[in-house]
Amino acid sequence: MKLILANDIGNDKMKILEPGMKEVVKVPSAYKRINRKPSVHENDVKKNITNLIDRLLVHISSPSIRRDGLYMIGERAIQTTEGVSNMDIAVHEKHSSDLPLINTLCSKESCT
Repeated sequence: MKLILANDIGNDKMKILEPGMKEVVKVPSAYKRINRKPSVHENDVKKNITNLIDRLLVHISSPSIRRDGLYMIGERAIQTTEGVSNMDIAVHEKHSSDLPLINTLCSKESCT
């Protein structure tokens, strides 16, 4: 899969623009690694698809990040409040943090 996009990773939000898009998509610059898949509470497929960008839960296996695993991304991560990693350039420089890679991989519904 080849995905072309413009991505501005900020401390608060990540702004994403794909070719042909009319609006910039904003996603919180945050993720949370979890040990097991949470239980599903919403069974309405249409509602889940409509809110997909806000409910991202993905498994990432890549030598480019420190730990493979299951991650909540963006809005879903910040709703959990505990154990959330966000972009803080006072702590990590962007090039040494996993957040830009994790969130960019999962920045749109094309994340699988």
